[in-house]
Amino acid sequence: MSSFSFLNLELLKFISILSALLFILSIVFIPYLILRLPSSYFVRELFERPSQNLIVNLLRYIVGFVLIIFGLIMLVTPGQGLISILLGITLIPSARRNKFIIYLISLKGVQSSLNFIRLKFKKEKFHFD
Repeated sequence: MSSFSFLNLELLKFISILSALLFILSIVFIPYLILRLPSSYFVRELFERPSQNLIVNLLRYIVGFVLIIFGLIMLVTPGQGLISILLGITLIPSARRNKFIIYLISLKGVQSSLNFIRLKFKKEKFHFD
């Protein structure tokens, strides 16, 4: 019985540390990515930026999947879950990606969160036309 309690305590410690780490990373990394995007990013031909460079494509997939996984975790822990998922999806080329991004961006909460971060750092708001 005591080994069960010890395992639960260790699992709780691990989850707490992971949650704190993801929260800190999201506070730093997500605004950085949002600020680097042009204000017309969500208006242009829906993210059609094909790259022929294998290393660039591989990095886009890796970073995109990591952001999606962290975003899913941050939906139940402190952090910017929806924004992380949105940024991760925009990096991964996929046939259904654009429809999902259009749906997420149509949510007023997502729009206001993205623009709040940009305005906080005196950047132009995103255009969602």
